[in-house]
Amino acid sequence: MPEDPYVELRAFLDRFPLGFPPTPSGVELKILKRLFTPEEASLAVKLSARPEGVEEIAERTGMAPGALEPILDAMARKGLVFKMRRQGKACYNAAPFMILSNESTPSLPRFTGNTMTAHMPTKWVPVTYRASK
Repeated sequence: MPEDPYVELRAFLDRFPLGFPPTPSGVELKILKRLFTPEEASLAVKLSARPEGVEEIAERTGMAPGALEPILDAMARKGLVFKMRRQGKACYNAAPFMILSNESTPSLPRFTGNTMTAHMPTKWVPVTYRASK
């Protein structure tokens, strides 16, 4: 049975210097489920920390470049991955969680006032802070 894409994504994000550790409540998985579809979560863990072209990512994922690029573009618009242009080509790379949630996620304000926003300071941030000490 394949692993839950959100558990896999949490572990992937935790490898970044900013981390994304598990919490006793599992609130980090609720946050990821609000931000990523299962397909996006499965794709995000296959991205590199360095920018890569669609063809390179497609080779690693087994997806056709024509099917992959619209998904990556949608993820970039949501702030879930970084997108840049190099020599006229679109390049994408993985984004650490705190950067994605604080600086580049235009969709985050729509979560204001819901349970995700309420849980972040009380259940996720204290665990993350303790884990980084």
